[in-house]
Amino acid sequence: MGLGFDLHRSLRIAEKSGLFTGAAADTSFFQLRNSHASLAVLIRRIEVTHLITTGYTAAQEVGYYLKRGTAWSVAPSGGTALTLTGAFGKLDTNAGGTILAANDVRIATTGALTDGTVTLDTHPMISDSILAAAGVAGARIVFQPFVFDDSPFEDQRLKGLLLRNNEGIVLKNLIAQGAAGVGRWHVTVVLDEGLVTH
Repeated sequence: MGLGFDLHRSLRIAEKSGLFTGAAADTSFFQLRNSHASLAVLIRRIEVTHLITTGYTAAQEVGYYLKRGTAWSVAPSGGTALTLTGAFGKLDTNAGGTILAANDVRIATTGALTDGTVTLDTHPMISDSILAAAGVAGARIVFQPFVFDDSPFEDQRLKGLLLRNNEGIVLKNLIAQGAAGVGRWHVTVVLDEGLVTH
């Protein structure tokens, strides 16, 4: 018998970074951690775009990757923490209560986030990049939205990446930013919160 999922609320969370510049490869710009003891987070969809506000002096590969984090014992820090209260992000305003599980979410300002104490998967679940032309400001890079279409659940309508207590996702800069380039990350996450049942 597969797992079940008692849905509490469905959410769509979107945020933008600050003007991100000079970032090394493998540095974080978005993190979401489930800090709730009993509720789970089911990630359904990730959307990432990048706006180049100041062009690079040479052609620059721009990209990101996503890794799952487990055993997240010390929360991430830096950047801007999202205040997830009231009806924020809820697809149904009648879904009761405040956001409980996906309540530890932050995005970078001008520099990378600190991951905290977390075990990241060795290999990414998502990885994508594109070549940006030299000296071009205003280019908007739209990465292919990623839908998690695998499911650990008996009911195959319930599809997603299941994050239990102290698990989460980390989005990282794939390639070191080149000279002069500045950009802004936009991240949207579609997710459910609920109780895993057997």
